[in-house]
Amino acid sequence: MAIWGISSTTFPAAPASFAPTVSPDAIFVVYTRNTRRGAALHKERGLTQQQMADTIGVHISQLRRYEAGTTQPTIEVFRRTVLALSVSADMLLFDEGERGPDDRLKLQFEAISKLDDKEREALETVISSVLHMHDAKRRTQAATKRDSLPGQ
Repeated sequence: MAIWGISSTTFPAAPASFAPTVSPDAIFVVYTRNTRRGAALHKERGLTQQQMADTIGVHISQLRRYEAGTTQPTIEVFRRTVLALSVSADMLLFDEGERGPDDRLKLQFEAISKLDDKEREALETVISSVLHMHDAKRRTQAATKRDSLPGQ
């Protein structure tokens, strides 16, 4: 698995279970399974590596290192890449289907989009309420677990 660490510092490889984090000094580390996705996208858009490098403001050799997964772009370079390719950051970071609703929910969302405004508003209220209840339950369970730890 290749790393796209977003920092001016090079990070050693970390385990696949590593979650994106923000440290106090604003270093962001993110993963992608396919560092070549950016390369494929700029080729799809008819951009050469040199044109892409110029567009995002890096030397072509640096772009090649990013695409090979041997070095990591800063958050600003990643941001410029996303903007240059007119894609979401998620598109570069995650595999297709890795994020977003499953197929069953997609069909339900399509059906919801055909409802009138009042019906959609009612469903939004129900969904928000369920999500709030879920968050409250999670917080309560976490507090109960924390309070039951020895030495508390």
